[in-house]
Amino acid sequence: MRTLRNSLLSALCLLIAGCLAQKTPKTEQISSRKSANAPEILNDDARLQAPRGTDALEKLAAKFNANGALAIKIFGDSHVASDDLAQGFREEFFGSNAQNSVGFAYAAMPRYQKSDFLGYKISGFEILNSQRDEFNDYPLCGVVARSQKKGANITLQTKNLSAREYEFEIFFKGAGAGEILKIEAPGFSKILTGDTARKSAKFNLKFPVKITALQAGALIEGYKILAQNARYVEHCGINGAKSDLWQKWRADAFSELARSDYDLIALEYGTNDAMDPSLDVFKFRKNVDELIKKIRQNAPNAAILIIAPPPVIKPKFDAVKKALKEAASANGAIFYDIDAFVSANGGKRAWIEQRLSKTDVHLLPEGYKKVGKDLAEQLKNMLKSAL
Repeated sequence: MRTLRNSLLSALCLLIAGCLAQKTPKTEQISSRKSANAPEILNDDARLQAPRGTDALEKLAAKFNANGALAIKIFGDSHVASDDLAQGFREEFFGSNAQNSVGFAYAAMPRYQKSDFLGYKISGFEILNSQRDEFNDYPLCGVVARSQKKGANITLQTKNLSAREYEFEIFFKGAGAGEILKIEAPGFSKILTGDTARKSAKFNLKFPVKITALQAGALIEGYKILAQNARYVEHCGINGAKSDLWQKWRADAFSELARSDYDLIALEYGTNDAMDPSLDVFKFRKNVDELIKKIRQNAPNAAILIIAPPPVIKPKFDAVKKALKEAASANGAIFYDIDAFVSANGGKRAWIEQRLSKTDVHLLPEGYKKVGKDLAEQLKNMLKSAL
């Protein structure tokens, strides 16, 4: 009888220990590299999947493997607007051949957003943002700066880039005909004239660059800053953006893509869509398909990457991620899953404990950089084997 009782007690202890073990949260160290339990690249559940045999992908692979010029653009929400994810990607993807150009940059950076390569000092300009401000003429990326008075000015300074001469292009419009802007740089001064039609002007100059409005209501739509043999990752992130934000931009906004020979264009949306309880998932998928179509029409040589967002504890999240994955598959795009990377490396709780994530839907800067590095590593491996 005592033996039976002891056996039952032992079994009960083992059962309790097993239950406790299942409830113990994982706290393993998070790595930017693939963990031992992470899915293998390109298999059915991988966090990165790629189409095979597409011309754009082969062109991207050829340029990457030859260490040639590379132009990468990322559209998205707050996960890319801080520039931390892109910076982690740059560090891993370019390696010793680091980014040497700013690429496209907003005319003025919206609040809580930044560029790791361009600093702004702004006086007398207001920032119009397509996420929150009514305006009927937004360009690609959806941000403009408008002078509130004559004499308003913006000073630009490159950061973390070599002190050299750059090709500097500015996109602008006047409130009326006449002198619109004055551009000043070391050993350089130029007055830009025009009217209410959109114009661009391109110069070779060194930084800092000061832009002064010569009329109230002058609009600056952005800049393109390139070195010779440019290698860069630029972002068009806007805090709070949903996948349909591009519909607030002017009808011909995406024609701007044709001006630059982009090798890869990434779309990182879904968090703010998933947080909308009234989201129509069918319409969400349709918006993504239409956005991919617009990009393909204007940048036919660019490979397209769809990035699914970090974990969101909302009922619509799984449906959003599934729709993004299906959109990538249906449109011949590369697919990368941030949620799968977080899950494979401890999960949201562990990332919070390791100070890689906030408790809300956002990651912390080091978390975004780890995601960017992992994405770059996965993409590099894919490109090395694509030819």
